[in-house]
Amino acid sequence: MKRMKWYELAEQRRKTLGLSQVELADEFDVTQATVGNWLNNRREPGIELIAKILDRLGIRDFMLHPDGTVSLDEEILSKPKLNVRGIIEFRSQPEGIFKPLEENYIHYFSPDFKAYALQVDGSILEPRIVSGEIIVVEPSTPFQNYDEVLIKKKNGDYLIRILLTGRNDEYRYLDPNTMTETKELALDKDDIDEIHYIAGIVKRHRAVK
Repeated sequence: MKRMKWYELAEQRRKTLGLSQVELADEFDVTQATVGNWLNNRREPGIELIAKILDRLGIRDFMLHPDGTVSLDEEILSKPKLNVRGIIEFRSQPEGIFKPLEENYIHYFSPDFKAYALQVDGSILEPRIVSGEIIVVEPSTPFQNYDEVLIKKKNGDYLIRILLTGRNDEYRYLDPNTMTETKELALDKDDIDEIHYIAGIVKRHRAVK
């Protein structure tokens, strides 16, 4: 086990992620100066907030001591964990239903500190995504033409599509297996809640609890 000061660990991970102090400040609704004071040990944010900061930076499975130091396995630093938020069930329909998971992670490094993972259940997306595989989603990464994206509709359903930019900045979508566009794939932009970039597909055995 390695023991180090929490703010040194947080600053190390922040730089690894390429995350600015302003971006971290926005996440906690504080000023950049406040974050700078935290990470330079000029102000103590409190044990509960320290735990939240480290968790948001993808540092988990650690012991936080009353003096603000952190004990953790050095392997955690070399093998960062990414939270698997839940399962998206794709059955007979192309729309998936989300079901939450608790305490599931994969070993995966993402430069997006807002990144998360979702397990895909169902064969409708095969062979592109096999049932049980895990997609890595990066909300802060801009998507481009022919990127694979996760679409969340306002009714709560999920879709996985290849994205194309059409006229007037409207989006069109391709089937991820056939790379074809059909009327069935058309979506009204008013029905869409979020579109996030899919950074990768991870085998099921990479999941840890």
